[in-house]
Amino acid sequence: MSDTNNKSKKKKKTTKEVKKSQDVKKSKRNLEEEVEKVLEEIDSKTEEKEKNAKIEKVEKEEVSEGTDLDDEKKVTTEEKKEEKSKEKKNLDLTTRIRIDRARLNDTGTLDTSFLDSNKNVRKRDIIVEENLLTKPVEEKKSHKFLKGFCLLLMAILVGFLTYYISAFYIHAPKPKTKVKVETKEVEKVVIDENVVFLGDEITEDYDIDEYFEDHFVVNQGKKDAATKDILDKLEEKVYQYNPSKIFLLIGINDLGNDDISNDDIVDNIEEIIKDIQGGRPYAKIYVESILPINDSDDDKIDEDVIDGRTNRDIKEVNEKLQEIAKELDVMYIDLFSELVDDDDKLDLDYTTDGLHISEKGYREITKKLLNYIEEE
Repeated sequence: MSDTNNKSKKKKKTTKEVKKSQDVKKSKRNLEEEVEKVLEEIDSKTEEKEKNAKIEKVEKEEVSEGTDLDDEKKVTTEEKKEEKSKEKKNLDLTTRIRIDRARLNDTGTLDTSFLDSNKNVRKRDIIVEENLLTKPVEEKKSHKFLKGFCLLLMAILVGFLTYYISAFYIHAPKPKTKVKVETKEVEKVVIDENVVFLGDEITEDYDIDEYFEDHFVVNQGKKDAATKDILDKLEEKVYQYNPSKIFLLIGINDLGNDDISNDDIVDNIEEIIKDIQGGRPYAKIYVESILPINDSDDDKIDEDVIDGRTNRDIKEVNEKLQEIAKELDVMYIDLFSELVDDDDKLDLDYTTDGLHISEKGYREITKKLLNYIEEE
């Protein structure tokens, strides 16, 4: 009975051992398969890393073109260091998972926890791969930082040079040069506020002190005076008073002289104006038109006073005087039109004898001249 039990126990034992050996073989095969897969993955990763290293090497060579020999040596030494570190890491990975064939036969000492930690191995591989990939990126970042720092230094240097040139060359104070200043003596012109009335008996009979009592007026009219008389006595009649304004009324006595033409009368008056402009250039000159006459049959008219004078000749001379005044830039005052009647003759209310002016006539003349006397 005991023999049968021992035999059955031996059979059970052998079956268990067989089953256990089968399991070990099976696990051994699985382990070998897993190891081979891991080795294949490591080989593929190492190939990819080698390719990436070559690509990075090419990029670094392109970047390093045109730089100094020292920079090239640094790059090559850094690449060698990287390659050695990569090989070392690859060796570390392979040594970490190196399989001992002798230990596979030893089922008692076989560590099957390797299968459970397969995921951890892959994680470590991924971490290693990430570390290997991030190193060149970090190096590129440091390279960019150096470039940026160099550019900043260059910008500061250029700014300093620009400021220096601008401050000491462009905006530098120019050397003082001696300037010779010549001062000219300015003649102070003093003009008296005297108004001179220059002419013949028509001016002489004009009571300007009464009509212009608020002004400094000088009457330089002379009975029977002609244009030649005025031209010869300008110093006596005009310049000694240093006038600011001069009113000239002359020519009616010349028209009664057969020895002088209308053109001669105009020429003499032109010479008077030019002489005054030369002797008293700051004085304003006003040329009055020759006054009209009345040669009608009215009892008031004295033919001896008229003495052959005509309004036709007076108008001709006045037209030429107006042209001369414009040429010489002096004021022409048309009194002829202010004193004529509808028949284009001197109004009888404005005359005493057909030629000389009545008080009413002088009042009318004063109205016209007052505006010119009071103007600045």
